[in-house]
Amino acid sequence: MNNPVLTIAIPTYNRPAQLNKTLGIILPQVVKDRRVCLLILDNHSEVPAAEILNSFGIAIQSDRIRVVRNFVNIGANANIMRCFELCETSWLWVLGDDDDPSPDAVKTILQDVHIDPCFVFYTVPKIKKPVFNVSDPDHVSGNDFKALVSHFGANKLEIAFLSAALFNMDAIRPYIIDGYLAANTGLPHLIMVFKALAQGHQWVLSRNVIADYCPPEEGKGWGFMTFVFTMPSLLGLASTNSEVRVIKEIMIKGWRPSPKKILYSLANKYAGNSGGSDEIRYLFRTIKNIYAPLWAEDAMLRLRWNISCILAFFPKSFSEKYKKRKIGKARINLENEARR
Repeated sequence: MNNPVLTIAIPTYNRPAQLNKTLGIILPQVVKDRRVCLLILDNHSEVPAAEILNSFGIAIQSDRIRVVRNFVNIGANANIMRCFELCETSWLWVLGDDDDPSPDAVKTILQDVHIDPCFVFYTVPKIKKPVFNVSDPDHVSGNDFKALVSHFGANKLEIAFLSAALFNMDAIRPYIIDGYLAANTGLPHLIMVFKALAQGHQWVLSRNVIADYCPPEEGKGWGFMTFVFTMPSLLGLASTNSEVRVIKEIMIKGWRPSPKKILYSLANKYAGNSGGSDEIRYLFRTIKNIYAPLWAEDAMLRLRWNISCILAFFPKSFSEKYKKRKIGKARINLENEARR
């Protein structure tokens, strides 16, 4: 019997229909290959994930298939981190319960585990990332974080799509504590990769596909304002000057939020409350003070922040005009403030 080398971990919460669809694609691949384990992290869903798994006639007590149900809802990011904590194999694929796995994903992954990087990111058709040059081979590798994110064009945060990523747990496991400390940012997996790369490990980008992006239901997607408030806290995880530089120059500055989008999000959430305008201006100035010192050399960006500070005195009229200009153009739903 082959010893398991790959864990497919599915963190899930209150999405029984999506989980059922995903399991319908993944379970046959798991059952077929004894080198693969399936771990479902149920974040205390109203319909237990075990019930959905049972409907397929697969024994939960299997040595390769199990469900771990949290006693309480611990939040999406903490539940994702549990996938890393409970993984017992050398390789981990964290698959979103609502994303679209490929019917040959397991075969594709097992062909790549011999490469031995700390991180593999596969092509995501819907967002057309990562970006390859025409002359690039099917697998591109490196050990520099800046070079890695350069393959994601202007919207570098698309590297955060978890279902297209494969992790070498022998390299990642020492940095699980950093992932937990960064969980509030929504990017704990990237912080663990960043730490591993700093120790000389490699990344690989593949032209192959293991999962595609499926837009979340209204109000259940990535929390833009959570990212805005928490991103500067990543500086606290830096242990060397070079790590400070990378976090500052690539993560915080490279993934910087638009001042106008921040203002729109604040106005959209708080403008209807009593005294909302004063609170919006206070929150916006607070966010400006968090980010502005890191962009001291960027005069144009400082100007954009200052203009937005003036617009903050007219939150309702600004948000209406901004929405009319941006709806249909922005990849991220402007009204989506929920955490996945």
